[in-house]
Amino acid sequence: MKQEEIVFLVLLILISFLGIYTLSLFSQRVKPLKAEVLSLKQEMEVKEKYIQKIKETYENLSKNEIYSLIQTALPEKPDYSDILSFLSQKATAHGLALSSKISFSEKKKSETLPEIQPETQGTLTSPFSLKQLEISFSVIGNYNGFRGFLKDLEFSQRHFKVKKIEISPSKENFEIKMLTEVYHY
Repeated sequence: MKQEEIVFLVLLILISFLGIYTLSLFSQRVKPLKAEVLSLKQEMEVKEKYIQKIKETYENLSKNEIYSLIQTALPEKPDYSDILSFLSQKATAHGLALSSKISFSEKKKSETLPEIQPETQGTLTSPFSLKQLEISFSVIGNYNGFRGFLKDLEFSQRHFKVKKIEISPSKENFEIKMLTEVYHY
């Protein structure tokens, strides 16, 4: 063999070893990244399955009559005219007179739901929060009418929470001041 061939062969062997060494270093750096990618992929699959379950539940609720009741009980925005109309209608139905002094106040503090946890690892947080609207009003009438009015509030589709009742006797009837809350999101 000629000297040039030997030099060429040695260079080829050195380049081969250098290539193998570089590949092994690259492999060592890629292994943790590959493991991290696999972990993230598994986490994403879990979250996708969880979201799919939520979508299926939403579709089932949308087909069911309960969904419309939930939308009525917890609307997206407070509709003052609907609330006033309901209170007026129920008061009149029970022989009560609804006072013209009705006040609404939105409460700033909201209740948040706890973190939602899928069946496996990982957690998702819910941005859902309930907001409260306080309604202060008074009605004038007799006890039986007021009792029926309270029953209608209790069994209405919209969730009313009576926080405070003040009863003041007047000449022939009672004046009943109420503080109630309704919720929306």
